[in-house]
Amino acid sequence: MSDRYGIRDIVDVEIVNITTKKPMLFLESLKTSSTEVGAAVVVARGGRGNPRRIVWEGDKDVTFNCEDCMISPTALSLLLGSTLVTGVAKVPVVEILTSASDALTLSATPLSGDATRPLTIYSTSDRSTPETEYTLGSISNPNEYTIAARVVSLPSPTADGDIFLVSYYKNSTALNKQVTITSDQFAGTFKLTGYTLFRNESDGKDYPARITIPKAKLLSPITLTQAASGDPSIFPWKFIVLKSTTSSTMIIYDIETDTPIS
Repeated sequence: MSDRYGIRDIVDVEIVNITTKKPMLFLESLKTSSTEVGAAVVVARGGRGNPRRIVWEGDKDVTFNCEDCMISPTALSLLLGSTLVTGVAKVPVVEILTSASDALTLSATPLSGDATRPLTIYSTSDRSTPETEYTLGSISNPNEYTIAARVVSLPSPTADGDIFLVSYYKNSTALNKQVTITSDQFAGTFKLTGYTLFRNESDGKDYPARITIPKAKLLSPITLTQAASGDPSIFPWKFIVLKSTTSSTMIIYDIETDTPIS
């Protein structure tokens, strides 16, 4: 049987903590992946026409790149090199509300006494530009309001259907997951394992191929794109493969040539 294989399958990738040896993330929704091997080349030239005589290679560089069609809070925290925090957090809310019966009903209860972002209310005619500001006071005075829980009472009479731009902070739910970009944290170094399929030329069957990268540095640069049209965002994972601390190994491919799966 031929020992030649075609490759047309994605890799499932496991990201492992290099210290504890425990898995941190499993990427099973990748769109593409690639391994690139490069080296610096130095050539000795000489003689008539100055032809190449001897070639030296060095400074070997290996990279492993993949793109995922999905992202999770854990994945985002690894890409950004930040700490994932689960729990109640102060989060901003901006709402466009219409008045009814001299009142506005907010979607959440604002945090009180928050000087960094107090409850602000503006009338708006175009749903985007703040116009007249309403301040906390008494509804017997123009352009003032009172609030009880989520209900904002406006001066009477306020026409039903008037539009207001409202912003404030609220407490998130208990399962809120917070990922922070900081100035001094970067993505870490991990061990990678991968699983893919190689198809044999002779029998047309797929054979398991496993990839092991003992040490790889995840690069921090990432672009998060939000768009209302076109293809959905993809999330790149870019690793610089490093030499193992115990050997010269950088990547291992294990092809189980006697165990077809189809």
